[in-house]
Amino acid sequence: MSTSSSTVILSNLVNQLPTGTFLTFQTLAPLFTNNGQCGKTELFLTGTLMLLYVVLCWTLCFTDSFTTSSGHIYYGIVTTKGLFNPQFKYFSNLDYTRGSFYVGPQGSKQYYITGYDFVSAFVTVVSFCALTLITAPLNQCFYGNVPSTISKAVPVLVALVAVLFFSFAPPARHGVGFGMTNSGPHLVQDPGDHDPPQASSSKLPTGAATRVIVPTNEGNGMKDDHAATVSRYTLRDYLAWKSDEAQ
Repeated sequence: MSTSSSTVILSNLVNQLPTGTFLTFQTLAPLFTNNGQCGKTELFLTGTLMLLYVVLCWTLCFTDSFTTSSGHIYYGIVTTKGLFNPQFKYFSNLDYTRGSFYVGPQGSKQYYITGYDFVSAFVTVVSFCALTLITAPLNQCFYGNVPSTISKAVPVLVALVAVLFFSFAPPARHGVGFGMTNSGPHLVQDPGDHDPPQASSSKLPTGAATRVIVPTNEGNGMKDDHAATVSRYTLRDYLAWKSDEAQ
């Protein structure tokens, strides 16, 4: 396998990790390992650093997010009760919440923890550990007796398996450090959104009102099933409408 092919494969593996984790680890590794000249202190500090990054990669695999109608993104930790974030209980106008848990639209299991989350977290941690083999200072400290052929081949092999796994795995979560997309069910009404003064949108200028459909759940302390319509218009349009009303 050519060097360029190996580089592409390893780059794809890095992209499967939370954004910036491996890059920051490579930046800190020379400082903690004394540029590969490790004594007992350096070994302890570097081992602690590796453990912190492993825990970080594992934890971030259990985070997810959703986007409100105003574009705000809220993050939380997936649990058996939904997406947990202590802030949610203070947002009384945020749809699909039960206390500190966001459960998503009716019938949606996206924000509940599943067995796949553990498999994904395990693959992510193994990928990170494999990539440490190509970090020169760390290689000198911990893998000095490992043949260079193995230290070069193992990361590429793990990368192939991991990339293949993620290619056929269910859609990834959009947690902290991972990509975010705006899809229909996730666009919920933001707690900061407020309806404008009651007015007939039919009397407003064409295009001044925007209809936003927000599906809701029924029962379990949540709103009845209906479509919420929010009219939005500029101050100029509103003043023009008030002027027409006065005449």
